[in-house]
Amino acid sequence: MKYCSVFLMMSFCFLMACKSNKAETVKESVGIQKSLDGKVLVTLLEGKKTEVLEADFEKYSLKHKSIASRSQNQHLFTFDKEAISTSDLIKKLNKNKIVYLAEPLAQSAGKAIKLQSGQKKKTVVK
Repeated sequence: MKYCSVFLMMSFCFLMACKSNKAETVKESVGIQKSLDGKVLVTLLEGKKTEVLEADFEKYSLKHKSIASRSQNQHLFTFDKEAISTSDLIKKLNKNKIVYLAEPLAQSAGKAIKLQSGQKKKTVVK
């Protein structure tokens, strides 16, 4: 009887710990998503300046925040989410003559898939 009550108590503690970790993970994921919202990653053509892009998109409050990759000329920009949606801004940026590629910084991960590795298949060599 003594061991049964200890087992039940440990099981209860384990279940509570698992439940609280899952809730924290969900909150963390939502927080990360919100912090990335309103930011875009823009790859400029060689030799082009961020100031030109900021001037072209001034009505959307496009602001250069940092260099993401100096070798690829990628820059992180923020914008006013109330003035334009992320998808509309991406479309407009990709049509701009100095932009090579614009993409949202916040992207969702796809569903995990099971890989088929480890299967022993023979390949016929001719």
